[in-house]
Amino acid sequence: MSMNYPQTAAVVVADFYQEITAALLESCRSTCAAAQIACDVHYVRGALEIPAAIDRLATAHPYHCFVALGCVIRGETYHFEVVANASASGILQVQLQRQIAIGNGILTVENTAQAQARYDKGAAAAAAALALAKIGN
Repeated sequence: MSMNYPQTAAVVVADFYQEITAALLESCRSTCAAAQIACDVHYVRGALEIPAAIDRLATAHPYHCFVALGCVIRGETYHFEVVANASASGILQVQLQRQIAIGNGILTVENTAQAQARYDKGAAAAAAALALAKIGN
């Protein structure tokens, strides 16, 4: 890791499904702690707000990397596809435009049981962000 960066990750959590995102955050924190990276946690209401929050945080603070955590559960309407696609696209757009490392840990699942089986994805998103932050530094 480059010593030019603060050793802090900004973790943006969409807390619409609080039980699920709390578990994702716990696994994310454990991965960051193992890498000796502190976590600044910021909450937004839903997955659609995550890209904007990361963009604003990247302007205000020189974080080492960013982690996006949330959950989108399919319902009876097209809204699932809109939120799943727009949040992923927004994260990629912010990442490429700002040249920052973002690990995407937003679950897109059919039901709560599928989300519960994927609580470790918070750790995977943190690991992805940390690995990406090393490239080019």
